[in-house]
Amino acid sequence: MKRQNFRLGVYALVTCNSDVVLIRKAKGPFTGKWDLPGGGIEFGESPLEALAAFGRP
Repeated sequence: MKRQNFRLGVYALVTCNSDVVLIRKAKGPFTGKWDLPGGGIEFGESPLEALAAFGRP
């Protein structure tokens, strides 16, 4: 049986005065494209912990 790898991710919809906060991708196949803040979840990390990590400067 072939082993399949998958990756989980989280994204946040952040608003400020009715505006939506977006980030510009810095690497990967979508470099330069706009996206929601977020990314991958580390092993053992909860989705909320991952979102908190992406929300830090």
